[in-house]
Amino acid sequence: TGTLLGTIKDATGSAVSGATVVALNTGTNIETRTQSNESGEYIIPLLPPGQYNLTIEAPGFKSFRETGIGLTIDAKVRVDVSLTLG
Repeated sequence: TGTLLGTIKDATGSAVSGATVVALNTGTNIETRTQSNESGEYIIPLLPPGQYNLTIEAPGFKSFRETGIGLTIDAKVRVDVSLTLG
């Protein structure tokens, strides 16, 4: 399995806690969800290898989406995000 992880901040560099993070395996259409902690960090471990789309949402911010994230066995893929107000 592999892991997606990262840090979510706002435009000023402050941590965004409680953001909803969704990793969608595009091959199986299975979603795995988590939330960012008080430091804005998130981690989604134990994901099967494949292609993923990552969506991050938090109240008061525009949604963030990144597609085509390739995850291989034992990989730790970091996706740090800066959310904009919206």
